[in-house]
Amino acid sequence: MNLPQRLAWLCLLSLPIACSSNKAKGEMTDEQKVGLYYERALRYYEMRELDRCQDQVQRGLKIEPKNERLMLMLGRCHQTRGKLEDILIAEKIFREHPAKKDYRVHLCLGGCLERKGSYYMEASEKVASGERFTEAADPNVRADELAAQAKASWKEALTSYQAALDRFPGSFEALNGLMRTNVLLEQFDESFAWSERLLQSIGESNEVFQKRLKELEARGSATVDIEKALLANSDLQVQALLLRSDILHQKGQFREALAELDKAVVLDPSLAEIYARRGQVLSQLGEYQRSNDSVEQFLSLSTDPFESPNIRRAFALIESNKQAMKTAVR
Repeated sequence: MNLPQRLAWLCLLSLPIACSSNKAKGEMTDEQKVGLYYERALRYYEMRELDRCQDQVQRGLKIEPKNERLMLMLGRCHQTRGKLEDILIAEKIFREHPAKKDYRVHLCLGGCLERKGSYYMEASEKVASGERFTEAADPNVRADELAAQAKASWKEALTSYQAALDRFPGSFEALNGLMRTNVLLEQFDESFAWSERLLQSIGESNEVFQKRLKELEARGSATVDIEKALLANSDLQVQALLLRSDILHQKGQFREALAELDKAVVLDPSLAEIYARRGQVLSQLGEYQRSNDSVEQFLSLSTDPFESPNIRRAFALIESNKQAMKTAVR
């Protein structure tokens, strides 16, 4: 989440707490107690101490069962845990949440539906391969049913992400969700179009942050928050560029795919994954020496164990490139 989105999130969730004069001095009102529980829950969520966060949320909900902030936080706790049972609980919370105009409710629901669809598709693949037992008379029919459920969930996720974007135009998370989910539905042209909008939105955000950074530096003020926001934007840009490269690669547009990877490596020259992908694309373009140079850079940066499939594929590509160069010389 970029800095304006983060500030909007925190401001909307952290509303002032009114004091009541009809309580005994030193005694907290119910409203103050709910506010205190929420502030504690927010801190625990930031620290990813989800059990402690949920405990504070539930204390607050005992006092005020329909508190919108607490309901949203409870859903986020379950969603962040990520297990299927938690995703289903979070989905129910967001569907029943009363704040239908709040973009975050639609955004979180979209995330749950996207994740649920991935669980269904994983189950479909395992049933089809025989890895997962099913009581269905025909495992292939059951696999098809699960795949259909996955696609239905992803299509609904698109609707939720779009609803979030309508309420908060330019939301990075909504644009990113639309980009990802269209790929899951194999709607690659649509995903590529959303990636364009996401990169444009990030670029506009970076201009604002850079201007603000210069102002703070000129005054000698702290710039840590701005620098963090710019770094988060850069990470999101890299992920969008990698996805764009995958789409172009799948279409056989290797030179265009390489151009996206070259942009990504400028943004994050320490990310090993980029060099592995560049090595593959360069090999397919017949640039074998450049491919090996990129793969060797991947090996120098990778933290994968030596026996991992990624490392094995890297060495195999190097040998394949060497053989191709020998053949070319002959």
